[in-house]
Amino acid sequence: MKKIATLALAAAACFATTKSFAEDEPSAGLLGKTYLGATYTYVDVNGGDLEDFGTGDKFAVDWNLKLSKRLDFTLGWERDRYINDNLNSLELERDSFYAGLTLVLREDKNLKPYISGDLILQDKRIDSDAAGEDDDEFNVGFAVGGGLEWSIGKRFFTNVGLNYKSVDNYDDLYMNLDLGVRVFKRMHAVLGFDYDLEDDTQATSIALVFEI
Repeated sequence: MKKIATLALAAAACFATTKSFAEDEPSAGLLGKTYLGATYTYVDVNGGDLEDFGTGDKFAVDWNLKLSKRLDFTLGWERDRYINDNLNSLELERDSFYAGLTLVLREDKNLKPYISGDLILQDKRIDSDAAGEDDDEFNVGFAVGGGLEWSIGKRFFTNVGLNYKSVDNYDDLYMNLDLGVRVFKRMHAVLGFDYDLEDDTQATSIALVFEI
């Protein structure tokens, strides 16, 4: 009888500890957290400023720092590359460095409406093998946007937003939809979809995010 009582107490203690840990575990979303992230994006170009190219891809690394409960600072780098072998082997490559702030408009554990703004410094290179011409430009631009992050329990979240980006003569107004899952306690995987409202260009991305 003593052994049964001891086992019952031990089981109750384990259950209480597990429940307490689950309640203390933060929500699945990324707003209001400090993390490092890496993202790969495939772009299907359908017109607009990049209509000379059929497809392209991007790679980005960013660091997000929680400044307060409602304010985040982001610093990052992105390289995107587009090639058209049918048009004088034309190649466009851009390195963008960006820094910005994200403000959560209302404090809520699961629903977080937000606005954001970024300053962008960009080095753009255009090469044409057939024409034997190279062009290198430095540009300054900005991006603004807003949206809603929704944490679904402790493991899943979604983020939907509307964004405007302007660098040099390239202007984009696009919607984004991100679907995220907490893989481990401090690691997230995020599948993203972007749709340009002006030229039907679509992008699909996969990101790994590590809380620090």
